[in-house]
Amino acid sequence: MKATDHLRTVMTVAVLLFIVVFGDAAKGADKWKPNRTWVFFVGLVKWQDEEEFEPFTADIRKDGTFLESIRKQGVPRDHVIFMQDTAATTAAVGTRFADLLKRTQPGDWLIVYFEGHGYKDEHDTPYLVTYDVAGKIKGWPFKSIPAQIENYFKGEHAIIALDNCYAGAMVDEVQAQKKRVAYAVLASSIASQESTQNWTFTEALINGFNGESFVDTDRDGAVTIRELGHNAEKDMIFGEKQLASIAFINGFDPETVMVPAVPAPKSPVSAIASKPILRMIGFAGTSRILGAQGTRSTSMVTKNLTNSGCRLVRSANPFPIHGLSPETKSRYGTKEGGVRLTF
Repeated sequence: MKATDHLRTVMTVAVLLFIVVFGDAAKGADKWKPNRTWVFFVGLVKWQDEEEFEPFTADIRKDGTFLESIRKQGVPRDHVIFMQDTAATTAAVGTRFADLLKRTQPGDWLIVYFEGHGYKDEHDTPYLVTYDVAGKIKGWPFKSIPAQIENYFKGEHAIIALDNCYAGAMVDEVQAQKKRVAYAVLASSIASQESTQNWTFTEALINGFNGESFVDTDRDGAVTIRELGHNAEKDMIFGEKQLASIAFINGFDPETVMVPAVPAPKSPVSAIASKPILRMIGFAGTSRILGAQGTRSTSMVTKNLTNSGCRLVRSANPFPIHGLSPETKSRYGTKEGGVRLTF
């Protein structure tokens, strides 16, 4: 065999080995395992000290809906703890969280979610406000969550989702912890920022776990946790003028596949795109801002959009909408608000 032929053969084999090894690795991104997942949910809309911690409107709460979007993917019912309102005292939350973690096994996954108030004390230490916070009872310390996970959780992947003021401080607490576990942190605000009382962030997580087509930005038929987080970021920026904090720590693969995506509707705006009363303004990739010009009723437009698989999200941004029905204004906008269309 000639030297050149030998070199060519060696290079061919090397390329094939590279494709086999690294090609499979690229396709072998982590995939969430619902049947091996443990879920700890805490949701509060009222507190014992109502003067210090303002209650939220209970009839629009979304924590139960979010839990169901996770559970329906195949999480065993006996792997779930859901504590709400008066049941979510400081002592009970800490004890039951540790108890759940101690039941886990190697290879398991963990999802922790908290919704409610958050605050920082005089030492700038962040706390989640459990039901009985008052006086010497400060609440559930942010840092105790990764600390307990590292002490008791036997699995390798943990997702922490927080919808509360100063939620982004969890990124700092996880990074400061000596870590064995890989973490994804999905937080509704940055560490120094208060958070809206609306359920915008939790609704974005629900959309992600439901596999809504607009979350699957690369249209590959699967929603990754990166896409899920990115969608939540966009919703918070547009709907609330608020920055979310999304972080992947200690080797958590952002391309981890969470759920299959619902097939995207075909040409969702084709039936209305030519209407002269509409103008489409590009925003954040697959998102659009829909405005109506003139006083012509846009009830037909709204109906066509929602029937074609689009969604409308409240907006705090000053894009005027004219001609919307009172019901649509009440549901999707404010007097100076707009509507975000995603498809």
